[in-house]
Amino acid sequence: MADGLVESVPDEFQDQVARVLLSEERIGARVKELGAQIGEAYRDQPLVILGVLTGSYMFVADLTRAIPLSKLEVYFIKASSYEGTGSSGQVKLSGLDHVDLTGRHVLIVEDIVDTGLTLQKLKQAVRELDCKSVAACTLLHKNTSRRLEGTPPVEFVAFEIADEFVVGYGLDYNQSLRHLPFVGIFRTKSAS
Repeated sequence: MADGLVESVPDEFQDQVARVLLSEERIGARVKELGAQIGEAYRDQPLVILGVLTGSYMFVADLTRAIPLSKLEVYFIKASSYEGTGSSGQVKLSGLDHVDLTGRHVLIVEDIVDTGLTLQKLKQAVRELDCKSVAACTLLHKNTSRRLEGTPPVEFVAFEIADEFVVGYGLDYNQSLRHLPFVGIFRTKSAS
């Protein structure tokens, strides 16, 4: 049985989503737990959240509401390495030049860590801005043989998942299916 398989795919998405991997309820409960963990880790310290667009927007919105810190700033940056269902091997970053991170604790919030290439480039770029510390948080950490050697650690992980292409809760297939309230396994043409 798949982790978190507690609901069926709505009829209108049956041709695109093979099955629900993580339900809306399960995601919500885990995000609250993760918010509490982050709050404890940064207790009494100002924290800057860098949400990585576009995939993390739902996760960032829910997570920041669950972090019990009075000094919390949220910014969004753009990083992209996907085309279709695979990594392009190139990471494009934008938006870091509009944020002053000097001497600040920074938490990069991603939707998914797959090969680790995007996270590697992001942590390197943020460190170069003289922040006090940089850590990472991801909704999904994919167990894959494609992980790059030397990939930096992910300090806060909501869910470990198998190496399958997933959509929903911000994750997309060619810009569609982001709006789903759950995470589902994408139905490829060969799986139909």
